[in-house]
Amino acid sequence: MDSESFPQKPVLGPEGAVAIIFSNQRSDADPEGYQAMAQRMVDLARKQPGYLGIESVRDDAGRGITVSYWKDRASALAWKAVDEHLTAQSQGQKEWYRSYVVRVSRIDAEYGPVDGQWLQAADAVGPALWARYNAWANHRMLEATARLHENHYDVEIGRKTVRGLWNHLIQTDRAWLQRLGAAHSDAAASQSQEWTETEFHSLEDIRRERTKLDQDIIEYFSGMEFQKLSSPVNYTSVIDAKSRSLDARIALFHFFNHQTFHRGQLTIVLRQLGVSSEMTDIVWMLD
Repeated sequence: MDSESFPQKPVLGPEGAVAIIFSNQRSDADPEGYQAMAQRMVDLARKQPGYLGIESVRDDAGRGITVSYWKDRASALAWKAVDEHLTAQSQGQKEWYRSYVVRVSRIDAEYGPVDGQWLQAADAVGPALWARYNAWANHRMLEATARLHENHYDVEIGRKTVRGLWNHLIQTDRAWLQRLGAAHSDAAASQSQEWTETEFHSLEDIRRERTKLDQDIIEYFSGMEFQKLSSPVNYTSVIDAKSRSLDARIALFHFFNHQTFHRGQLTIVLRQLGVSSEMTDIVWMLD
């Protein structure tokens, strides 16, 4: 089947996109008829309103995945209801597929090297990318921390400790996610003080909480909820008890810059204790 470029070139629009993921196991019946119908469906889909592209692969065992991209869910549903497509679906159920599953997914971001160029949506160079970088850099720092003997977690170097720095990053990120209006599955709205002040002692607990928090950050800054963030961001500091009102762009700059600053401190403390961390420059993540 002609699946255009692979991987598919950019599909993401200002309002996102929808992917229809068709995973299937082919039967041995009528391979020529199947190929002809598959190509006909690609040609027909290209003519439909809201069509953005398609990718399709199949292995020698007959296992295949086809992903079609659409401007919105309405366009995808309209394609499903096209008469000729309905006929193909019916024939596939009866003859061409042993099993299959269809999944509908919303796309909020896309990035990666395609045809020698870096593919990214407009917002992927901003907070969505910064969130992914934050998780990547934290993962590397956690790997370095794992090489440190636990007896050294509380050794003070410049009034900083490894355990203290990790807990500070977790607590502060939690507090700022709340200030920025991020939702959480931990019922944090009703237990915000307890949620932001909980301390973690073992590396296992720190890693689990840091990884979960990084995923929350990625989901928030890659999703539609973040798009509703408006200025100003109002909060009261737990450091000096001063109430502040910040432009949302400044609040975002501080949120990510604060993490980078303290990872730098953590790097110094770890090195003084004999542990070197991997490079965390963002250009290394993009290689």
